[in-house]
Amino acid sequence: MGRSATREKKNRFFVSKTNMIVRLSEMSRAPVSVRFDLSTAWMESELHGIIMANGRSEGYVEVEAALSGTTVTIYGRVVGSFDVECSRCLGPASVDVDTYVSFVLVKRPAARSLARDVELEPEDMAVSYYDSDQEVDLAPYIREQLALAVPLKPLCRPDCWPEWFGDRITIEAEAQMDDERNGTEAVVDPRWAPLAALKERGQ
Repeated sequence: MGRSATREKKNRFFVSKTNMIVRLSEMSRAPVSVRFDLSTAWMESELHGIIMANGRSEGYVEVEAALSGTTVTIYGRVVGSFDVECSRCLGPASVDVDTYVSFVLVKRPAARSLARDVELEPEDMAVSYYDSDQEVDLAPYIREQLALAVPLKPLCRPDCWPEWFGDRITIEAEAQMDDERNGTEAVVDPRWAPLAALKERGQ
């Protein structure tokens, strides 16, 4: 009976649709499992300039948070789908995220004197810091994971080419055909002249 109650308490979910705050008091006795819904409003606010306005955006975060002394360990899963701008046609390109995350957060130490240099240890580079004595805000870390999932050049489809690109190819092809019919030589970009000279020497 006691073990079942403990397991049920550990696996409970706190649902929050307005923020990603985890209170230290909730983790003081045992790790807690937390679920946050990634609403459209949150996605558009936190990923402003990355996702398309009025585009598709949805997702959720499920993590377990544990407190040991002043060190908070977060691990879990981030799932989301949203639209970004296609790098070619500027239309909507879908980005799907389903990744596991892990963070180690440490209470920020008191400000050190700026009069002397401070050498960072390797372990200092592997952790992040929180400032509050009451809570930890996970939003910056979730935002980072979603932003990192966006490709450098997102495409709405692998073979995407804007309409104007196809029109340009057609115009250039027709111009070349006209030159051939009229017996005139097409104008060659002078930057290709060295390669043309090498080709003639090879012949």
